[in-house]
Amino acid sequence: MPDTNPTQYDDEIDLLEMLETLWASRLVVLAATLIPLLVSLLMAYMSMSVPSYEVQARFSVRVAPMNGPGSIGARLTVLSNGEWRPADVGSALLLTTESPQTAAEYQDSLAELNKALGEEIRSEAQLEANFLADEINNSLRGDEWFENIFLNANRVLFLLEQKGEPLEFSPVSINQVTQ
Repeated sequence: MPDTNPTQYDDEIDLLEMLETLWASRLVVLAATLIPLLVSLLMAYMSMSVPSYEVQARFSVRVAPMNGPGSIGARLTVLSNGEWRPADVGSALLLTTESPQTAAEYQDSLAELNKALGEEIRSEAQLEANFLADEINNSLRGDEWFENIFLNANRVLFLLEQKGEPLEFSPVSINQVTQ
């Protein structure tokens, strides 16, 4: 005998039940929405590049220190507390910054560094000359090594007196570095 009571299908959508289900899962929905939003905002922020500038200051050596001109870049780095660093090639200093000053301000800063370097070189040469003049036994006075060092110390002192500061800086160049 055929079934006289066919199966009934419930095709109706109960909106109230659906809203209750969404409300119960509101934290999952919120997390699924906010996490991708925050990740995309973070990626957009990280992709924005802050402009960076490189300041280059070329110099020529007027008076070399007792140990030669090779130490000048390293000395200036120390005197500037790491702000300036030696360039890879040539006699130049580099500074990288996100907010550049004017060229005149950099020239003033370099003049102060030059003055400090001159004082350091003068002090070293004076100590060397005084030591050699006062402390070395008179028997070494004819020694060529002694005389060369003594003459070099006095040469440095004389040149600093005549020429002033040990370096001569060219005008600085300020260039935006591409990221």
